[in-house]
Amino acid sequence: SVELAFLATLLGRRAWPTALHFLDKHLMMWIPAFGDAVAARASTAFYRALARLTVAYCESLRGVLVGVSPAGRDRARDLLPLEGGVGM
Repeated sequence: SVELAFLATLLGRRAWPTALHFLDKHLMMWIPAFGDAVAARASTAFYRALARLTVAYCESLRGVLVGVSPAGRDRARDLLPLEGGVGM
């Protein structure tokens, strides 16, 4: 897809915050449902696996980008418990 090629370009340029934004606002809006639909309708195990692998890769990549992107670190910090543990 063109969107995956664009994501590859962003990653090649080390544009981590932009890549994370693109994943959140574009790819992850449709790719999980698309992957499920392809896997459900695929006539071969190869395409079922490829659909699932593509979704898993995008989800995993998003997790990595949260760790390396300043914007991602800010988002992750909002989701994590306070320093010292939950309720402290």
